[in-house]
Amino acid sequence: LAIVFLIAGIAYLFEKTVYDFIDDVYYGTIKGYQKVKKVISSTFIKMKEASENIKSETNEVIAETITDKSPFTEIKVTTEHLNIDKTKLNINKYVKPSLKTLSYHDNKDNLDKQKELTIQKGRKLNEYLKTQFGNMGITEIFIGPTITTFVIEAENSLRSKKLLNHAKDIMTLFENDKLRIYERYEKSLRVYLELPHEYRYLVSLREVLEEDTTKIDLPIGRNYCGKLFCINLDKMSNILVISSDINSKLLLLKTVINVIYYKFSPEEFQLVICDSTKYDLRRYENMSHLFYQYVYDDVGMKALAIKLYTECERRLNLRDSNEGEYIPILVIINDFVDFYLSQPEYLKYLNYLLTYGAKAKIYLIYATTNLTEKVLTHTLLAHFSSIIAFHINNKETSFKYLEDDVTKLLKDGDCIIYNRTDNTSIRLQVVNITENDELV
Repeated sequence: LAIVFLIAGIAYLFEKTVYDFIDDVYYGTIKGYQKVKKVISSTFIKMKEASENIKSETNEVIAETITDKSPFTEIKVTTEHLNIDKTKLNINKYVKPSLKTLSYHDNKDNLDKQKELTIQKGRKLNEYLKTQFGNMGITEIFIGPTITTFVIEAENSLRSKKLLNHAKDIMTLFENDKLRIYERYEKSLRVYLELPHEYRYLVSLREVLEEDTTKIDLPIGRNYCGKLFCINLDKMSNILVISSDINSKLLLLKTVINVIYYKFSPEEFQLVICDSTKYDLRRYENMSHLFYQYVYDDVGMKALAIKLYTECERRLNLRDSNEGEYIPILVIINDFVDFYLSQPEYLKYLNYLLTYGAKAKIYLIYATTNLTEKVLTHTLLAHFSSIIAFHINNKETSFKYLEDDVTKLLKDGDCIIYNRTDNTSIRLQVVNITENDELV
């Protein structure tokens, strides 16, 4: 009775008689069964055909896939594989690059535009000099990459001092507080006025390498006359680089490294890179010219200092033998103050290299932006034959280390190179190296 009432209720729900409802369910079930049977039958037939095809091709497949020997036959490890030459780990193989891979800076019309401005300013300065000093006038004019230099010949020191006292008035005349004015005696007493450009010429790595004709020198930029300037390591064996401008310091260090890479093979020149920042020069850690692995901490510096000391001793002891010329080694220590502050044991080896390294063709560049008296003592400064100074914020600090005012230097590579041996200095614009110029 329950089943009868259930069927009657469902039929009533779908608005059908009990007979019609039972008829629909019966024939629907039959049709569904037939369709399912057809699908299963079709699938079974296809599977049977595929199975027969696979069985018919079995011999051919086996012949193609089974090899005559095990894949482990070639996988052999001997003790020779365990002997690693650590000096060759992760070192990029050197292939001398073409300078055509480098590019020039877009300096189109910059020099021509600056020349016109220089002529106008020169006329203005001449009028001022005649008004204030009578027959005094501009003797020479030099247009460099970033500054124009006006040279004025003074009859005597009295007139020279008088002109120097007009520095503020001349700054007002040119509306530029970055004007540098100083006197220098070269055959005659002269006063130099250095005026920053409005149109700056960017010095490219490619142009200095193409223009360089020296064998061993390192071209790094152009001086105030626009002439190529090269570092001669025999004359500038120990170089101190000081700056308040981090970018300028890195421009110089990167220029030196890339010049060595493009100009010399590892058999002609070798490098040591120490960088306490762990970042600034990290991209050169796999450079093929490295004499020793990239150093960034006291542990690595100690091992390096001992190795360099040993190499220097060896070279000095064999100096009179017939071994020929040694490969020059340039040691670059970025932010060297960090290595010196804790007064570590290895300082005695570094000081030894500062004293005797050049005789063994081991040269050093110390660079820092931390101008602390705790490290930059008179004893340490005495070891450096040359100082390269970029912009320094403090005038007192500038005169302390350079005996010159570099607070008016421009940023991005403008520097003064001071030769302590002959007490001369020259203003220079370092190469404006770009990301595309980098060796890695």
